[in-house]
Amino acid sequence: MRSSGTAPVPSVSPPPFFLPVYIAGSYDFRTAYIGKKRCIMLAPTEELASLPALKKQIAKIQQIDNVPVVLELAAVSKYRRKSFIENNIPFVTEKQIFLPFIGTMLTDEKEPQKLTGKFVYSTQQLFLLYLYSRKKRLYISEAGKVLPYTAMTLTRPVSCSKKWS
Repeated sequence: MRSSGTAPVPSVSPPPFFLPVYIAGSYDFRTAYIGKKRCIMLAPTEELASLPALKKQIAKIQQIDNVPVVLELAAVSKYRRKSFIENNIPFVTEKQIFLPFIGTMLTDEKEPQKLTGKFVYSTQQLFLLYLYSRKKRLYISEAGKVLPYTAMTLTRPVSCSKKWS
């Protein structure tokens, strides 16, 4: 092995090609065939780099072996998904595929909504008012007369409670 800060790229046809260690150590490399098209699959072994750095890394890999490079990810956030698509960066998750070099197929993968498990103060007061009133229904207009909040402030907890149930 050379000591020039490079490491061999696994799974790429001989002769061995060399990449900087920071790239070689950041991904597991695999060769895949999609139809008859060969590509390199990159599975990150650590946190994914920023978009500009990722684009440079992919370009560096493609300089060595002129085939498409596809990111293999467990999941992708809405923001990352949008930026990958806008920048034509191929990726694959369990539920989504974006392969612009052979055509595109996307499946909607929604991130589960995070429940905080905490009520804001106005929500607590509205909930307690409903609980102590022992009514089957509590109208926002009634709650607005008793509680020091606007109808808009009281409507938000009601909308959220529909998501919880």
